[in-house]
Amino acid sequence: MGQIVEINLGSFYCYGICTHDLGKQGHVLRMFARKLGKPADDISKFSSDEPVRMVIHFPLRYAKDEPEIRLIGRRRLSRIEAKLPKFRSLGLARHDEMPKGWWIIDGDKETWVDALTHEMAGYSDDGFPNLEAIKDLYDRDLFPHSPELLCRGPLAFQMTEKQ
Repeated sequence: MGQIVEINLGSFYCYGICTHDLGKQGHVLRMFARKLGKPADDISKFSSDEPVRMVIHFPLRYAKDEPEIRLIGRRRLSRIEAKLPKFRSLGLARHDEMPKGWWIIDGDKETWVDALTHEMAGYSDDGFPNLEAIKDLYDRDLFPHSPELLCRGPLAFQMTEKQ
């Protein structure tokens, strides 16, 4: 079972489902794409076919007592949701240089790649975004495959406007 999480970001609410507890590495939340102007009144709206904006690591164990965070229900995870997702992380670089590649994080395994493939472009960024960073992703309507996020590192494909 996964917990449905409501995040009040001031001007809107966003929702996700907690799919994994990784202990010290936090929880994995699949954040749904849409945002709502008022709190959801029916969690059945968040079914397994709800479009997902991103997957994030989040310190739910500690944040659930904050006023912006509410656990509003539970539902069974789909087969896709129950599988631990892969993440990506940019390699280090000087501030005036493009990184030389990306780390692909698959559970406890990290693999270096020189450039992202189309499939890897759909992986979410690794890390723990704070509430302001989450709000920014929704405000700017960003997804993992958004050109604004992909152009930060090398790609194994030509980016098009409709990525």
